[in-house]
Amino acid sequence: MSDVLTQEEINALLSAYGKDQPEEVVEVAVTAPGPDGAPVKINKPVKTWDYRRPERFSKDQIRTLQMLHETYARYASTTLSVLMRMPVKFSLVGIEQATYDEFLTTLPNPSVIYIFRMPPLEGSAILEVNAGITFCMVDRLLGGPGKARMRVRELTDIEQTLMRTVTDRLLADLGASWAQLAEIHPEYEDYETNPQFAQIVPPHDPVILFAFEIKMGDTFGSLNMCIPYSVIQPITGRLSAQRWFMESPRKGTSRRSQLEGKVLGQVEVPIRVELGECEATMREVLDLEVGDIVKLDSHVGDELTLYIGGIPKFRCVPGAEGKQLAVQITQLIGSEEVE
Repeated sequence: MSDVLTQEEINALLSAYGKDQPEEVVEVAVTAPGPDGAPVKINKPVKTWDYRRPERFSKDQIRTLQMLHETYARYASTTLSVLMRMPVKFSLVGIEQATYDEFLTTLPNPSVIYIFRMPPLEGSAILEVNAGITFCMVDRLLGGPGKARMRVRELTDIEQTLMRTVTDRLLADLGASWAQLAEIHPEYEDYETNPQFAQIVPPHDPVILFAFEIKMGDTFGSLNMCIPYSVIQPITGRLSAQRWFMESPRKGTSRRSQLEGKVLGQVEVPIRVELGECEATMREVLDLEVGDIVKLDSHVGDELTLYIGGIPKFRCVPGAEGKQLAVQITQLIGSEEVE
């Protein structure tokens, strides 16, 4: 018999190794005390386990995590659009189970790595933002078009401060989306640029990876979230699709309302007070000089109209607050008055 394998035999071996083998369940005989105290042999099922594959989540649990982070992506899209003052699309593109060391090897050096905690859960997780989209966000926050083109480098102190604002908002959205699973309060812990210094768990510990894509104008970028299994382990029992669908209508609506209220609360609207009106010819307007008096149709003591976004909303009276001019609201203008 030849010691050299033919090409057909090599292909057959590789094909057999690459196939996913069905989960094998075997029974082993163990000894346990019987009703009368005497030892009794019983058969117990034992599942085979491949230690090279760090899969700790079932397909049902992965589906639940997918739905949860699709909700997170919708929240983050709204938040980033408000911060950047332009349409931003934030979408989930993949979920993967791996070891922590495998995740770190995919990150370049330098990277934009934010370490955060998820109390009351123990342990830390990682939020990694692609450097290209990071500089575009910084450019947009500084008043630019959001199309920065520069070599990959570490962030300056000012850029770190700007991105910290973005990170805090994204972590708040994560807590809002996870509310349907558990009440967590994600908070910033540390910032790193070298992946090898971001050692939150041992290298061979299993982690769950969430890959997101960010589209800001014509610019595309990525955001990766790495959560160790040890962090989620205490609540893995809640990761079921049935539990999700039972609780999401009740908690999701309330949480979404809170988030929408929070986002709307950050929108700036113009407010102005109209002192009065008058009619004048163009010649009279052109002849106006410093010190001239313009007679309005209102009188001292009359209530003024306060406009919000160009719509009359309140009656008010003029006054002062310290050294600043101010008005005091006296009544709400009804819808019939506006019409």
